Amino acid sequence: AKANAGEWASAIVGSRFVLFANDPEVLRQAINNVQVPELNLNSTEAYQTALTQLTDRRIGLVVANLAALDNDDLTTASNLPQTVAAAIALDRHGLILDTLWSDAADRPDTAPALAAPPRALGYIPKTAAIALTGTDLTQRWSQIQTLLSGGGSLTQTLRQAVTRLETDWGISLNDNIFNWTQGEFALGLLPVEAGNAADWVFVTQTNEQAEAAIAELDRRAAERGYTSGAFSLRDYGRVFAWTKLKPTTNASTSGPRLRLEPDVLGVHGSFEGYEVIASSIAAIDAAFSAPFDGSIRQQEGFVIGRSSLGEVNDGYLYLDWETGKTTLERQFPIVRFVELFGRPVFDRLQSVATSTYGREGNLNRAQAIVRFKA
Repeated sequence: AKANAGEWASAIVGSRFVLFANDPEVLRQAINNVQVPELNLNSTEAYQTALTQLTDRRIGLVVANLAALDNDDLTTASNLPQTVAAAIALDRHGLILDTLWSDAADRPDTAPALAAPPRALGYIPKTAAIALTGTDLTQRWSQIQTLLSGGGSLTQTLRQAVTRLETDWGISLNDNIFNWTQGEFALGLLPVEAGNAADWVFVTQTNEQAEAAIAELDRRAAERGYTSGAFSLRDYGRVFAWTKLKPTTNASTSGPRLRLEPDVLGVHGSFEGYEVIASSIAAIDAAFSAPFDGSIRQQEGFVIGRSSLGEVNDGYLYLDWETGKTTLERQFPIVRFVELFGRPVFDRLQSVATSTYGREGNLNRAQAIVRFKA
């Protein structure tokens, strides 16, 4: 560590600026950068691109050189971009972040894929804590796997969540779910109830590969001792549950009694051209009811987020922090530590909606709207 760690240095430059730094040498470099233009940020390609490409409504601009940060979560993920720029703008609904980053230039350009939220999102209940929707899940999953290949505590936590799901189901998400998913998809994480694991719902358009894929899931469930059984769910037709019986004991006046209860691994069914897979009977019931009782598409935060983001995009990631805080804390303990350091923000955070907008050259674009409580 530096001998003067924790100390501050300051300097007045002309009559307009006061500079602060955590080391006198850093301060000298800053003053030198003003005198030698080719050394300062204004002369870099990343900064100039950000000025021309990002919103001119900005009240501030952030440029991060990730390659220069000494942080395991970032530097060990070699596929992350070298530079990220974000413009900060004010909107009547909250804070807008307009973000730009570059990556390898050997990938083809891609135009935004959607002009409206996918219909699949209509099966995610409006009470969902997190909702993700778009098209071409295979490509999205490939991008997620690239990020998860890095080191650090954050990526490790996310990898553990994926591994836990694959282990519980005895499947590979890539080989048994995403490889047959085509067209629209939507994924929702539902609020957790006291003492229970969080429920989730996955929706994708029905296609000719779906029947064989579901049959493979049946086979894998059978290998783990589960049986696929059909039952009627209200007026939605037949759905199938992977269940097995497990013994439990209940206390009674004559002593403990043994009884059998169903252990549900998951539930699946088809409805109006969509395949729905859920973690429980309650979750799939909520999914099938969502088009009538209210889906995330009608949720106030999502509607506001959509109105503030670009109409043509690659899909949406929506977080309802008020609803999902407890669920996220239980599923990902690292969230508690993030909250601790950002308490002034998280105490007032209401929701976040974000979307990406394709790729042109080696430039990628995304926007997010962050809403706070009044």
